[in-house]
Amino acid sequence: PIGAHRQSNAMKGRAIQNWLNHTLAQAGKPDGAISSTAAKQMQGLSQFGIDNAALEKLGLDSESAERVYRAMFVYSQGLHAVLQEAVGRAKSSSAALLVLWRAFTAVLEHAGQSEEKGESLAALVQRGNEDEKSKIESQFREQVSTLQNQTQKLVTQRRGLQEELGRLREDEMRLRSESDMYRTEHEMSMQKYEKEIKLRVDAEVRFLDKTRWAESLQEDLDKEYKQSALLQARFKEEVAMKESAQCELESYRNQVKVLEGQAQSFKQAVMEAQQAKSRHEQQVGQLKQQHDRMERK
Repeated sequence: PIGAHRQSNAMKGRAIQNWLNHTLAQAGKPDGAISSTAAKQMQGLSQFGIDNAALEKLGLDSESAERVYRAMFVYSQGLHAVLQEAVGRAKSSSAALLVLWRAFTAVLEHAGQSEEKGESLAALVQRGNEDEKSKIESQFREQVSTLQNQTQKLVTQRRGLQEELGRLREDEMRLRSESDMYRTEHEMSMQKYEKEIKLRVDAEVRFLDKTRWAESLQEDLDKEYKQSALLQARFKEEVAMKESAQCELESYRNQVKVLEGQAQSFKQAVMEAQQAKSRHEQQVGQLKQQHDRMERK
């Protein structure tokens, strides 16, 4: 009954709205363009400004909008079917369709003109275009004034930026001169650093040479220490041997002294024996003389 009838009308209205949305989306889409799901939602009715929200802003309620949607669906489909059937029997279907379409658009634009206090569709469209034009002009005037204000601000900003640019250029020249000075100082520092590095390398080479020389001297000194230790040991042995030799020498000296004493005593005894011999020889000589005298007598 009434609820089912309303539900059926609502379903038909949604179907007609979807059909119009799809048809207008195809009509407004460029050739070969592929629309995404998010883009499709923005096309169709909203693209031509006849969705429920847009019509509601224009003062049309939901019932009027639904009647408009139904009329578009019914008359477009009916006219399409009638024209297709009419031109299907003609010799030049494209020319016949063009002529009929021009006539229909003329009738559509001037429909309602003969009625009292009525305006044609062309007049309504022209008035709507003029209203839209005035609205667009007012919007553009606001935008132009806004852009002029922005231009003034930009001019002021440009002047400030030019002054800032001049200061920056002066700073750039100063910084360049300082950079050149710093670069020169850096090059001088690098030259000094390279000289210091060379001197350090030479010093390290000399240090390594001195280190090797000191190590060789240390090795020679160690060898000399070892030889000195051996010589000290030998010296101690020689000293001990010298001491023993000195003891032997002292003993030999004592023995020599004893032998010298004995030799002196022997010499004295020999001298006494010689004296005694000489005395005996004198006595023998005297005796021989006496004997000779006695014999002579």
